[in-house]
Amino acid sequence: MIHGAGVLADKLIEKKTSADFDKVCSTKINGIDALLKCVNQKKLTHLLMFSSAAGFYGNAGQSDYAVANESLNRIALLFKKKYPKCHVTSFNWGPWEGGMVTPELKRLFEESKC
Repeated sequence: MIHGAGVLADKLIEKKTSADFDKVCSTKINGIDALLKCVNQKKLTHLLMFSSAAGFYGNAGQSDYAVANESLNRIALLFKKKYPKCHVTSFNWGPWEGGMVTPELKRLFEESKC
């Protein structure tokens, strides 16, 4: 099973709303929860989740995104502990050239050498 859903609502934390946090976090957390409810977890042999290096390192304007992705990392650890025969990976992607990387975010990553 592969879970790769995600959305961004980049802005500094003092400008974020609870709706921003809900949208970003629920896409990741409720998404994996919904997927896992659709399968017999005891029979699952592979679980891959697309997380982000922002979960570990943080990133300006992405506090909600960092929380959501670190939550996926923790879910991966708990799932592996509960189902040790399943191959579980939470892949912490860095910035991409396309997709969810805005020109501003790309420039920020280039400046910080992440």
